[in-house]
Amino acid sequence: MSINLEKHRRMELRKATETRVIRPPEPVPFHRGPEYLVAHACFNCRKSYKRPVEYSGKKPTPCHSCPDCGECMHEMGRSFKAPKAGDKRQWRKVQILFAAGFRFIGCGSHEGDKLPTELSELEDFLINNQEHPLKVAAPNNLMLPDGYRGAATAAN
Repeated sequence: MSINLEKHRRMELRKATETRVIRPPEPVPFHRGPEYLVAHACFNCRKSYKRPVEYSGKKPTPCHSCPDCGECMHEMGRSFKAPKAGDKRQWRKVQILFAAGFRFIGCGSHEGDKLPTELSELEDFLINNQEHPLKVAAPNNLMLPDGYRGAATAAN
């Protein structure tokens, strides 16, 4: 490999007169991708999809639309595990919990009682856990399933 001596001499002159400033290479920014995906559920189709939480300014966007029915999907939280689409009782339980203000956040290590596993346990749970750590949203009776008149409406 031949070295261009003239080029090397000129480079050394520029360095000596400080007209050639050599900067160290800048590190490549580490792109981590999107922050994370959060489970969103459609109670109409009984389906769940993971979507990014998009913030415009300081407020989150109102909702993602369901790819199947076009209805608004609701942000459930990162720890949400969707029931099977055919399990209507479990979806009803999840919808009542959502309407009561519960979100599936965190890793499960909280001070409060565990969330109920069956629809039959839900009434007592809602009455006895008004200050539960996973109850982070205001109750919304408009989200309750049709025909439901249980503890979620009485407690609020």
